[in-house]
Amino acid sequence: AFVANYTPVTGVERAGDKWKVTAIRKRDGQQITVTATAVIAAVGPWGNDALKPFFPDLEHNVRPSKGIHIVLNPQKLPIRHAVATTHPRDGRATFTLPARGYVYHGTTDTDYEGDIDEPGVTLDDVEYLLENVQYHFPEAGITMDDITATWSGLRPLVSQDKASAYNVSREHQVGQVQSGFFTIEGGKLTTFRVMAADVVDAALSVVEKSDRSPVLEDCRTAKEPLPGARGIYNEQDLADLTARVQAYLACDSDIASHLVFTYGMRVMEMLSLLEAYPERILPDLPYTWGEMRFILANEHVHEIEDVFLRRTEIYYQDPEHGLSVLDELASLAAQVLGLDEGWVTRSSDQYRQRVDDGMAFRKSAGA
Repeated sequence: AFVANYTPVTGVERAGDKWKVTAIRKRDGQQITVTATAVIAAVGPWGNDALKPFFPDLEHNVRPSKGIHIVLNPQKLPIRHAVATTHPRDGRATFTLPARGYVYHGTTDTDYEGDIDEPGVTLDDVEYLLENVQYHFPEAGITMDDITATWSGLRPLVSQDKASAYNVSREHQVGQVQSGFFTIEGGKLTTFRVMAADVVDAALSVVEKSDRSPVLEDCRTAKEPLPGARGIYNEQDLADLTARVQAYLACDSDIASHLVFTYGMRVMEMLSLLEAYPERILPDLPYTWGEMRFILANEHVHEIEDVFLRRTEIYYQDPEHGLSVLDELASLAAQVLGLDEGWVTRSSDQYRQRVDDGMAFRKSAGA
């Protein structure tokens, strides 16, 4: 596959029996043109609004529902297993889960009409979840000061009249705007592979007819392991690989466990960098400068926040959100990716703003 992140689509047109899609890469302004028999638009909470510039007659079809999570100090709430609860105010199902060095709690489920790009976290959101934590874990003494991070997102619910956001179906549906142009709507993160299989199978039917190719195999998602999972079948395989990595690198056990949990067998591709740059980037977290170099070179990083938020969990695990190493990591990113100091300044400022926005509820509370 050719992957083009941060590349907004600027044109969609029918060209004979094909689709021609153009896009502009944000980093350098380069135009990319793709010609294909089938196109799949997986646009999440933006729904048909994202497609209207190219298909003006489409009706609005997505009902965004906002959900937030709060990240809590694990020393104050040292749970070992997931805990399911119901909110005392409205009976909504909520969950508290231990993660890798932190505990998080959520989620809210409310209709949303604001900026789809930046749903944000409000004081009301935080207070709703904090109320639930305090009700079910009164002995922990959790306060707003124990919230170390937040995140928010939008569920792309398919519109249903009258039903509350909480009760709207999470099922997905495949649509076809025009011949060969497909959409996938609804669904949720935990069903993403089923969603992908359904829409790919729909697209393959068009490809088969158009290209006069032999009957194509159905999508293999149900049988295909994710990258890094090949050769790993059970917990013992993970334990054996962890022991091998730790012995080879002579590293701490938490670093070896983190690497295997995150990359699986792909850790073997990283060994030379991990050996050459073994130092931790933060003293209490298992990330090393070797891993950072691998991420920058191989994981399609465009902005420095990609590293802190999407390629690692530093934003959530470090109470300071990694800000102490932001300048050094941004400079390394520029070196590896061939970017200038202007990018370093802009991308670093963007991440600082992201951190401020995630904790802005404190200012609203007067904290």
